Amino acid sequence: MAPQRPVRLSLKKPTYAVCVVGVETSVDVYSDVPKGAKTFGVSGSPGVEVFMVYDPARVTVPTGKSHWPLDTNVEVTVSVDAASKDLHDLKVKVSYFGQHEGSVLGHSMLYLTGVDLSLDVDTHRTGKVKRSHGDKKTWRWGPEGYGAVLLVNCDRDSVTSRGPDLTNSQLASLDDLQDMSPMVLSCDGPDRLFDSHKLVLNVPFLDSRRVGVFCARGGNSLEDYKQVLGPQHLSYEVERQRGERKISFFVEGLTFPDADFLGLVSLSVSLVDTETLPEVPLFTDTVAFRMAPWIMTPNTQPPLELYACSVADSHGPNKKFLEDMSDLALKTNCKLIICPRIENRNDRWIQDEMEFGYTEAPHKSFPVVFDSPRNRGLKHFPYKRILGPDFGYVTREIPFAGASSLDSFGNLDVSPPVRVGGKEYPLGRILIGSSFPKSGGRRMAKVVRDFLQAQQVQAPVELYSDWLSVGHVDEFLSFVPTSDQKGFRLLLASPSACLRLFQEKKEEGYGEAAQFDGLSHQVNRSINEMLADRSLRRDSLYVQKCIDWNREVLKRELGLTERDIVDIPQLFSLKGSYAEAFFPDMVNMVVLGKHLGIPKPFGPIINGHCCLEEGAVPAGAAGLQCIFIDDYLSYHKLLGEIHCGTNVRRKPFSFKWWHMVP
Repeated sequence: MAPQRPVRLSLKKPTYAVCVVGVETSVDVYSDVPKGAKTFGVSGSPGVEVFMVYDPARVTVPTGKSHWPLDTNVEVTVSVDAASKDLHDLKVKVSYFGQHEGSVLGHSMLYLTGVDLSLDVDTHRTGKVKRSHGDKKTWRWGPEGYGAVLLVNCDRDSVTSRGPDLTNSQLASLDDLQDMSPMVLSCDGPDRLFDSHKLVLNVPFLDSRRVGVFCARGGNSLEDYKQVLGPQHLSYEVERQRGERKISFFVEGLTFPDADFLGLVSLSVSLVDTETLPEVPLFTDTVAFRMAPWIMTPNTQPPLELYACSVADSHGPNKKFLEDMSDLALKTNCKLIICPRIENRNDRWIQDEMEFGYTEAPHKSFPVVFDSPRNRGLKHFPYKRILGPDFGYVTREIPFAGASSLDSFGNLDVSPPVRVGGKEYPLGRILIGSSFPKSGGRRMAKVVRDFLQAQQVQAPVELYSDWLSVGHVDEFLSFVPTSDQKGFRLLLASPSACLRLFQEKKEEGYGEAAQFDGLSHQVNRSINEMLADRSLRRDSLYVQKCIDWNREVLKRELGLTERDIVDIPQLFSLKGSYAEAFFPDMVNMVVLGKHLGIPKPFGPIINGHCCLEEGAVPAGAAGLQCIFIDDYLSYHKLLGEIHCGTNVRRKPFSFKWWHMVP
């Protein structure tokens, strides 16, 4: 800590000062010096340490180090090692000497009151507050880093609350304290000192709308906790009781990092002398926090909950689909949550409406749902049904404009952990679909992109998805877990692979095997017909170029090789200038551990087996079980697939985000 302001001494009367334990106080021994004085000596009572600060190149250290030359290159600082029992019980004496060191020309007396004052948080990220004597003002990333972490208090612990806990200036539930970071103010010293001094807790103006502080004043009732800092309170005069040595506070985050907020906030406490005008802070201790980011979880993380919607359309209710989802969830020991029609207003695309993630501090973590600005039938579901105790909520709305298809969260994905060159991304990288670089096409809204970028821990990558009618990245890519050293494979839709497959089957004599065979509501197309369809071939090869462009970006930005990529046969056709899947898009799957729920492609049946289904088994991903879901009418005809109609909450990473270096 920096030294306090210098204490000026006087030959005529004693000087009184307050000295904070562990903080050096500079003593001005030159402001009042006896005439003829050449040297001086300093002595302190027990409990006081005296330090001589000098430049060895300019000052000759006296023999015995008793009398020092009155040279401005010599400075005196003192410190105390414990709080005083009473006012002015510690002494420092400065004696001045003339040409002959035996002659004392005068004395100055300094009476000190020691006070132990410190503001402490979980600087070492252990989940508990410990007294810290190091740098508390800064925050450092990495396994050897330091600095406290704040959770955004975006869950709703009390059933009586209407919104997230962060909207309450009054504590609504004692459980809410578990979401806050503890902070302890140590303030040991003579009680009489605080008759003329006060402790003031402060938050910078810009940070006041990002952080809230509650003070604990004994007892276990809600009334024993009050908000003392926050959007309406920039400072708080601490209500210290006589004999009180520690005061507990609880700190909550009010907003995630964003374009206008790097994530760092600070709080400080000052010891203020109330007998001076203006009142003067004698000492200030400051602590820094970083707001915990919102973190996405990739397909490779174990599933916890599977969400799907109960809907009905012109073909009837999707009962069969929900039964298939129930069977899939049962196989993976995953809880199935069905959103009823009254809550989804017949909007089945639950993946597009929201994205599950989590937030974490050393003392606690909880899931957080990110509600997209899409705002269709499922608009209120995340807020009304998912927000709750230890389940947070965050959203970003688009100002002055409506959402485009690319703002739906089927257009938001995240890779597994990757290494790119020498840089580690232990939490993966976020993937979002966009327009082709330097084109004027559709992009995800800036307010959403800025939010994702500001979290820092999953550096986003923009891909080119605007060539698709719906425009979502989940229409051409997916990640699946593997048991090898890599730990995953990237699946990419591949028109070229599909055309090669059909050509091989034609050459094997199966050219009359038909796509959509058995679907009464869809015209069959034989392999020969599809290969002869110049328009279908042209459209698919155009799409292949779009996917190939993304392939190179993914290899570069995720550090992938061709061995890490699996091509999944898929054809596309153009409707105007945008592409749509020609048959149910097999890449658009739901991944539940080793079980893959894949849209049934209704491909050509050869020797009793669908040749497309056989081509959907990822090479190098032994142990994965492909389960094909028949929901053709409800999904393919509405330009969506299994992934778009489901959502999965997954287990958080074991890796702690604060250990990484962005």
